[in-house]
Amino acid sequence: MNKFFVATAATLLAATPAFAQDEGTAPEGSEFNGVSAVALVGIDVLTIQENNAADTTRGLMYGGAIGYDHQVGKVVLGIQGEITSSQASYKVDGLLVPGDRFRSEAGRDLYAGIRVGMPVGRTLLYVGGGYVSSQLTSTYTSGATTIEETEDKGGFRVSMGAEIQRKNVFGRIEMRYQDLGDYTVFSSPTGFARTHTEIVAGLGVRF
Repeated sequence: MNKFFVATAATLLAATPAFAQDEGTAPEGSEFNGVSAVALVGIDVLTIQENNAADTTRGLMYGGAIGYDHQVGKVVLGIQGEITSSQASYKVDGLLVPGDRFRSEAGRDLYAGIRVGMPVGRTLLYVGGGYVSSQLTSTYTSGATTIEETEDKGGFRVSMGAEIQRKNVFGRIEMRYQDLGDYTVFSSPTGFARTHTEIVAGLGVRF
């Protein structure tokens, strides 16, 4: 899936200079210019993978984003900043001894990136990518003893989506994939890969 996202983004980015040269400047009254703010909600699928074996869990994710877009001819160029929280988590009882509990819970994500889109009427089709800082909290409880650690991990995100706008209000649907590298537990690497696949809907306004 990540190869599909990368190939799609590369194709659209390669086409950007040609579109810009063809049109020159943004048409007056463009629908996709300016600052935007959007509330987001969706499903986060957390995957821990080793070779061909993978465990997945899903949970609700929610948050908000702000951005700025500028249309040049048939191309919209934008920057995006986002903060979200995820409830996806792994829960294992009896991991080491009978009665113990282990939890691995996703948390806060901070994202900054760019996007490139093409308007089709009042709809903007776009691809994006950037850096994400993601939290994961590991908790182990055995009897009266509890060990907990929250890890901040950096990685990359690629996305593709669509916005439908009417006046200054728009709806957004987006699919994104993010890779956080090695899955660590209590600061120890496991050799497993940690990724997130999210399907997100949003409602926003443009100023």
